Amino acid sequence: MTAVLHTTFGPVTGWLEVEQSLRTILTTPRGSRVMRREFGMNFAELLDRPQNSETMVRAYLAIVEAIEPREIDGYQYGEPRFDLVQMTPYRVGADGGVGFDLVGLHYPGGLVGDFSRVERADLRVLVEGL
Repeated sequence: MTAVLHTTFGPVTGWLEVEQSLRTILTTPRGSRVMRREFGMNFAELLDRPQNSETMVRAYLAIVEAIEPREIDGYQYGEPRFDLVQMTPYRVGADGGVGFDLVGLHYPGGLVGDFSRVERADLRVLVEGL
């Protein structure tokens, strides 16, 4: 099965497909998809909170929970082709937005349970609402 790139509607494979999947997971509010209420990131906990250490810990946890592979009621969630190793926050612009640099391991065969091949992978993502 070939995935479709959101921007060009052309085929996408490899790390670009995983990156697109992670961005979709991390920018979709949990509970917003009908029949897949557990998909996405829990933004509600983060909205309008002060930018202090407690909020940052909640953001870290929300990201980890969103991308962690799991099965709920027969539906697959998370991203099995990516294993998060390190997360570093960064400031975005003068308004004080927050993003995260994610560093992890990309398993090209992770969807079929093949974890024998592994590559380092980096992703920069903006977390809305922080």
